[in-house]
Amino acid sequence: MRVLITRAGIAGLTSAVALRQAGINDLTIVERSAEVAAHSGTGIAIPPNGTRALAAVGLPVADLVARGCRLRKYRFLDTAGRQLSCADLARLWLGEQLPYFAVHVV
Repeated sequence: MRVLITRAGIAGLTSAVALRQAGINDLTIVERSAEVAAHSGTGIAIPPNGTRALAAVGLPVADLVARGCRLRKYRFLDTAGRQLSCADLARLWLGEQLPYFAVHVV
């Protein structure tokens, strides 16, 4: 089976790892950007279901969480910095044992 994965973000790369672990080695990953362009303040937030997916393919989730921070609230702001809404992540993901966390991209 041949598989094409478009975009080399966290979902595409994690999918590639999972497919290879399942024995599918004919993978092609297509990414538009020639390099990762991390800027100051760039990061990634991973909810518990994403944390579970990363753990399922054997990625070191504990190391990622240790390098980042657990998120308790998620605020959405407009361009002037005014809060548009706020989500209580502890309440939203009630009962989840895996954290909602963020990691700064260097």
